[in-house]
Amino acid sequence: VGAGDIVTAWASATQDGQDEWLDLTYEQTIKPVEVHVVETYNPGALFKVTTTTKSGMEVVLWKGKDPTPPDAAEGRGTSIVKVTAPVKTNRIRIHLASKDVKGWNEIDAVGIKDGDGKMHWAKNVTASSNYAGGQAPGWILDAAAALERLLEVEDQVERLRKAAGNREQ
Repeated sequence: VGAGDIVTAWASATQDGQDEWLDLTYEQTIKPVEVHVVETYNPGALFKVTTTTKSGMEVVLWKGKDPTPPDAAEGRGTSIVKVTAPVKTNRIRIHLASKDVKGWNEIDAVGIKDGDGKMHWAKNVTASSNYAGGQAPGWILDAAAALERLLEVEDQVERLRKAAGNREQ
C-alpha cells in the first residue's frame, strides 16, 4: 500500500487552514506505553497526544516533533511516540500542526500499545474537521471501512517486520 489519497484515511477539510485533532476511543481502558500514528500522506504534522481525565482535565501523554518527517520516503510513515504520563485511558486525542505541513495530512490508523506489547486500535474516531464532511467537528469515521483498512495495514506491517528480520540474518 503506497502513500496518497486513500479513501479510508482521514483528511482535514482544508489543506492548511487550521491545526487539527482526532479523538480516538478504544474498546478497553489501558495504560498506554506507545502511540502509533499511521500517516499515509504528507506526514510530519503530529505534535502532541493527550487524554482527558474523568474530571475533564487534559493530560499530555507526549509532546514533541513528529518522528516521521514531512519529507519521509514514499510520503508516508508510522510515527511511534512513547507515552510519558502513567495514566489509564480508553480515549486519546492526537494534535496535528496542519498549518505547518503543506497539503492534506492524512491519518490511516492510530493504535495504542500497552505494557504487554498488545496493540489496541480505535473503535470510534471524531475529528475537528473532515474532507468528506466539511468543517463541522464531530465527524465519525466509517468503522467498517476503517477496520478493513486496518487489517490490511497490520498485514503489511507484519510482512515488513519479517522482511527486516530476514535481512538481519
